[in-house]
Amino acid sequence: QESLTLLVTAMRGKDEPEDVIRYDWILPLKGGPQYSVHLKATYVLPEITLSSDALDFGHVVVGQRKRIFVQLKNEKKVNVEWSYKAPTSKYGKPLPPWEIVFDMDPKQGVLEPGGRTVVAISFTPNVGNKDFSERLSLRIKDNQRRKVLHVRGHADSLQVDTQPGLLWWYENPLGPCLP
Repeated sequence: QESLTLLVTAMRGKDEPEDVIRYDWILPLKGGPQYSVHLKATYVLPEITLSSDALDFGHVVVGQRKRIFVQLKNEKKVNVEWSYKAPTSKYGKPLPPWEIVFDMDPKQGVLEPGGRTVVAISFTPNVGNKDFSERLSLRIKDNQRRKVLHVRGHADSLQVDTQPGLLWWYENPLGPCLP
């Protein structure tokens, strides 16, 4: 009684479509019968589904942060490894925190088949009275197509207007006060 372990590896290009492939492999034995091995491979492209692919943060005051939560879901039969790379300067260096208007947390993860996770998308405007919009791109390992989340928001500045006629103490100044 001898046994033999065969390892079969199937590979397919990242840009090829999902498909079920069947292959009949005939194993001839010297001085014996031929054995037919039926191989079947299901090629699945990792993919995630977003609960929303467009977010509108509305009006946010400069220096404040608004967060909206988005659910990522894996509806495929394979693990999905995803990541978000924050924008960089023209030299490829990370931007300082005060220059990042839209951000995502966490920035990466692995979803098992049927798995879900929630990510926080934040909008922190740094300049007032301006509209912002970006495309946040999620990379998926072994899938050339990226998931894109369109985000937008408007930054408002706080303004204080003072008019001397409206301030009662301006016309009737207080005298000296004790502490």
